[in-house]
Amino acid sequence: MKEEVVRLGVELSLSIAESMFLLSDDIYTLLWFCYKLWRGVIPYRNPVLERVLCVIYYIYSKHIKPKNGVYQDGGKSVQWEFIRNTWKDVSDGIIVLHRLDMLLRRKDSSFDDTFLSSAFEKYKQQVLKMLEDKLSPAKQVSQAHGFARETLESNIVDFWKSLFYEKPLSKVVRSRILSNLFTPILGKLVHSEMQALPISSPYILGKDFAMQELKEEVVRLGVELSLFIAESMFLLCDDIRIMLWFCYRLCRDAKRDVTGDSPVVERLLRVIHYAYTKDIKPKNGVYQDGGNSVQWELVKNTWKDFLDGIVILDRLDMVLRRKDSSFDDRLLSSAIKNYKQDVLKKLEDKLRSAEDVSEAHGFVRETLVSNIVDLWKSLFDEEVTPKVVRSRILSDLFTPIWGKPVHSEIQALPIFSPYILGKDFAIKEPNEEVVRLGVELSLFIAKSMFLLCDDIHTLLWFCYKLWRGVIPAWNPVLERVLCVIYYIYSKHIKPKKGVYQDGGKSVQWELIRNTWKDFADGIIVLHRLDMVLRRKDSSFDNRLLLSAIKKYKQDVLKKLEDNLRPAEEVSEEHGYARETLESDILDLWRSLFYEKALSNVVRSRILSNLFTPILGKPVHREMQALPVSSPYILGNDFAMQELKEEVVRLGVELSLFIAESMFLLCDDIRIMLRFCYRIWSDAKRDVIGDSPVVERLLCVIYYVYTKDIKPKKGVYQNGGNNSAHWELIRTTSENFVAGFRDLDRLVLFLRGGGICGREFMSSIEEEVKEVGEKLWFVKAVSEANGFGRDVMKSNCLDVWKSLFDKEAKEATLTLKAIKNGILLDLFLPLYNEAPPP
Repeated sequence: MKEEVVRLGVELSLSIAESMFLLSDDIYTLLWFCYKLWRGVIPYRNPVLERVLCVIYYIYSKHIKPKNGVYQDGGKSVQWEFIRNTWKDVSDGIIVLHRLDMLLRRKDSSFDDTFLSSAFEKYKQQVLKMLEDKLSPAKQVSQAHGFARETLESNIVDFWKSLFYEKPLSKVVRSRILSNLFTPILGKLVHSEMQALPISSPYILGKDFAMQELKEEVVRLGVELSLFIAESMFLLCDDIRIMLWFCYRLCRDAKRDVTGDSPVVERLLRVIHYAYTKDIKPKNGVYQDGGNSVQWELVKNTWKDFLDGIVILDRLDMVLRRKDSSFDDRLLSSAIKNYKQDVLKKLEDKLRSAEDVSEAHGFVRETLVSNIVDLWKSLFDEEVTPKVVRSRILSDLFTPIWGKPVHSEIQALPIFSPYILGKDFAIKEPNEEVVRLGVELSLFIAKSMFLLCDDIHTLLWFCYKLWRGVIPAWNPVLERVLCVIYYIYSKHIKPKKGVYQDGGKSVQWELIRNTWKDFADGIIVLHRLDMVLRRKDSSFDNRLLLSAIKKYKQDVLKKLEDNLRPAEEVSEEHGYARETLESDILDLWRSLFYEKALSNVVRSRILSNLFTPILGKPVHREMQALPVSSPYILGNDFAMQELKEEVVRLGVELSLFIAESMFLLCDDIRIMLRFCYRIWSDAKRDVIGDSPVVERLLCVIYYVYTKDIKPKKGVYQNGGNNSAHWELIRTTSENFVAGFRDLDRLVLFLRGGGICGREFMSSIEEEVKEVGEKLWFVKAVSEANGFGRDVMKSNCLDVWKSLFDKEAKEATLTLKAIKNGILLDLFLPLYNEAPPP
């Protein structure tokens, strides 16, 4: 993806270069255009803008100035009106490239790869293609002025290819470039029309981008489903009676699973009406009682796919309209992916065999698609169909069959409630993840077995300890671990090295012993996950489950990978091959939540074949001493501890935004201090007694001011100009106060032993999200002023991490003792002046 961003940067730079050659008949206009690009699009330095500046300097100094770089005051390029029409595309291009750069540097992780790929496509369509179209009429002029794409491209690539790897330009180099470029126009009158060029926030990767992309994807799904319905209608059009009954059942049964008026069902009704009245009825719309379409058996097999498709589309529509907020964007993306596989792909496969028949009956996909797109594209904007119009459509369609006997086979078609976005959908995603964790753990067990196979005595006792010594009760997880052990031993180890000897010790035993806790914890936590997902334990919600899965990968799988890495070559020499084993192990795990337990006969045979050589023999002494402890993940304190960690995280996030706001306001210390005072005093007003949350807010403000801002810019002046960013920061005050207020309530709740504080958590997250969206566009300004998020985060964490410690309560007394001193250091200058209006 980084290479794609570089390619986009090169293409945009070539368009900028072409514009410069077009303006080169008037250097005054050209330089002001370049200055506006550098200074007027994004008001702070960043890697994208730096490369744009280098490209501008290269084009001007190497190609334009030597030929026609004579500066004259005033004047206007002949091509100015032409270039002015490209301004929005060029400025949008720079801003979106900066957003892509920020995302891929992991400064912002709010967009996944699917959205990034869509952003690339839209960039090519809405920026590069627009520029190409607008500049193409003047191509001969630019070439006459010296523009040669092939000559320039390789040099421009050199500027961009280091985008993600090179340090910024030094101040000396940047100053020299700026001086060489813009000295002729500094102090001169600004080009009047240039000053008026507007800057807007482009849609691509903006705050509404992810939601809009999901909506567009749902519209595309609706179009695809509609085309399959239309194709089925053409297949059935040799018998209008059966076709109309099929369409009637689709519309009627889909509405049974939806609440109120459904925009999705309305559009499908219009699609059916359009296909019937415009294409089918004029040609072969003769209704006859009785009869049966030749293609009925084929279409009947698609019934479930069509009904599922309509119902799931309606669910997606409901979620995206925020009538149902039980699914997050991650689950929505998964639902769309599953829809393509489980609905559209099945319909395509089933109808492919009759493609010639539908086309012979008049189905032409290309002709229909534009009209169907017109019906769907207003899905999220248009009101539902008026009742009068709906009644007319229903009458046009179904009058011939009303009052007639229902087609017997159509009447018998079953009604389904699809899985996707259904009541169990949110839980299947963790189910599949747990299966994946089981496979990964099993591969590490297999690797350990191959490492120990130089001594079968050690190997079998290790396997026996895993099976019998970790969890004493039989369970589905332990059963699959046993099956994996048996498969590895019987298929891969016993045929080659399965000679049993009493005593002895594997050369790799010390290494494997150090992994014991990770293996034991891995089995126990997998069992807990299995129990939770089977609803035997309902004390954990999806959020905690996802956190448990994440911690499992970090605290179990990552440790096993690190501990076993030194013996990688040994395990491979002994026969371990991950690629060969993985698919077979997956087959053993994928039925975890659906298959019955092994029968006693099968289990007994496995145990006998595995452990007969060591039964009755002295136990491996060191194996017997291996301890088993209760892991933290999904343990007794897990839910409470996770909530506390989440509270600390939210406290840190709010503090980081406070710190960022302070750096944004540090061009006017008086305004900055007044902002901090208002946030602190308003947050304090909403709490009862001494609040550990408000005390930490004060500590963060004090630390940021005294350690980072005051030493550099801490000159207090009474009066003076407002900070350049005051209007923006003022809009965050209510979010900050509400966030700290709810955080304080949540802390009191958790300190009292409660664990059901999700309503507070949600409201705090919403406030954090809103502040983040407001500050997103000025992130680099705060960084240019000295704000370093990574450094600041560790310092804020030091302040917040003791929030729930027992010592923290005693520390509050210490904070009270020094609070007055902090307040005097921070706000004394403000106490001596009247508050602003």
